[in-house]
Amino acid sequence: MTKRIFSFLLVLIFFSPSCVKVQKDVHSYYPQVKTVSATVNKDGSVTVTGQVTFEGRTSIQYCGFCMDTTANPDMLTNQLLSDSLIGNVFSCTYTSLSAVQTYYFRAFAANVNGYAIGSAVSVSHAGFDTSLIPCHPRAQYMVLTGTSNQTDAYTYVDSVTPSATGYEVLGHTGSHSIDIVFGQYPISGVYTNASVRFDAIIVTGVTLYVQQISRGAIDITICQANVQVQNMFTGVYYPYVMTTKFRSPS
Repeated sequence: MTKRIFSFLLVLIFFSPSCVKVQKDVHSYYPQVKTVSATVNKDGSVTVTGQVTFEGRTSIQYCGFCMDTTANPDMLTNQLLSDSLIGNVFSCTYTSLSAVQTYYFRAFAANVNGYAIGSAVSVSHAGFDTSLIPCHPRAQYMVLTGTSNQTDAYTYVDSVTPSATGYEVLGHTGSHSIDIVFGQYPISGVYTNASVRFDAIIVTGVTLYVQQISRGAIDITICQANVQVQNMFTGVYYPYVMTTKFRSPS
């Protein structure tokens, strides 16, 4: 009986599959990542940098960032994936950020075994650098340069209002009107695709410089837009150059 049991044990040992040695620390299978920095660029965008401090047992499959206006954002919230990992460093750039919000960013990285997410870094007042504005006209005034020079104060500027095609801002001086429609809610930045009408006539090639002052309130600067001004006596239109800065209240 004893010999039979011994022989059976030998057979089990002989035919047992080989075992894979398991790491003592299960975390060694997963990557480790660090959120290094968040930098505000001149145009108001924010570039976030992360670093893979440990790959884990397999190579990195993807890495990127998440972002929210509350601390410790979830990995899927406003997620951006990096398209490159240079050495162990990666980065992404977030655009269309509000100048009156605080944003929290976290880096993450994943391999085939799982993922890791870094601690949050924050950025406040992500407004663009005002040195990018090529002119600095007097606030709440419109200056027209042409056959004669005009300087008109704004008598009324509307708040940013939703419209059928985007978000509209309407301003009036004693003699002229300006109607601007943004494709998205305007925050700090440079806009080249907004629809601009001067005295109800479409103006092309206009660059708008927007500074967010508070929630809902924005300053809009226009430098040297080519417009047509009608002579009130003859009805003839003459070319003018318009420069203006005005505030749309909240």
